Amino acid sequence: MVVTVVATQRPVIVEPRLRSRKVAKLVGGRAATHAALPAPLVLPGQVRARGPRSGTIRPRDVALVQEAERRRIGRELHDVVGQALTAVKLCLETAQRLSTKPAMRRDLHDAMATVEQALQEIRDFAITLRPPILDDFGLVAALRWQVDREARRSGFQAKLVIDESDHPIPPEIETACYRITQEALSNVGRHAHATRVDVELRSRAGMVHLRIRDDGRGFRTTAVQRNGNGEHLGLIGMRERAALVGGRLRVASSSAGTTVWARIPIPRRSRGR
Repeated sequence: MVVTVVATQRPVIVEPRLRSRKVAKLVGGRAATHAALPAPLVLPGQVRARGPRSGTIRPRDVALVQEAERRRIGRELHDVVGQALTAVKLCLETAQRLSTKPAMRRDLHDAMATVEQALQEIRDFAITLRPPILDDFGLVAALRWQVDREARRSGFQAKLVIDESDHPIPPEIETACYRITQEALSNVGRHAHATRVDVELRSRAGMVHLRIRDDGRGFRTTAVQRNGNGEHLGLIGMRERAALVGGRLRVASSSAGTTVWARIPIPRRSRGR
């Protein structure tokens, strides 16, 4: 299956799908305002995979546990904190209706606007932690949503090309591809000043190939590594994401733009399904 999508400035509709990969029609979604969160991970050298009976935690298990924790925190933020703020907003609305003093009504109106902004921030934060679209609709839909979201926010033209084989991509590799793309697009929006971004995901011969390329202002990768700034942490995070699922990631950058490549092998057990 080959899917090509060009991000536009028009709203996109999300359509539910069955869990079959054959029904994975490209869908978009909700705009949000937060950049991708940095994802501190256990360094690949700190976790050794020596088999299920060795008592050592495998890197893939670490990644799965981290994503499960992100999902839990995001749900609690949305449900607990979101509901509490909604209750505060309702109380303020009631107080505004009952108030007869113009100055008090203005203050209450401002307070409601602040609470509404906080509600939106909480929703966006929860989505960034673990977007429900990744669990509900799969990687294709999640990439479509993420590319469209960042293109709208940063103002660049984006193209998404997905070429899948018939072999399903395991959930942990889907998550890695999504997180790498999320961080790469966030870096483009913050640093590159790009006008065009191309995202390609190809799955062939037991290997997933992911490429994110922009035409923006490049950087010296060696200088970034020496400085140890946030961009450096982003590069480390992407490399860790790939390494935790057995893949490799490299970055090339020049004045003509930056390209991020990731190659991740699909385990034989998944190819045999």
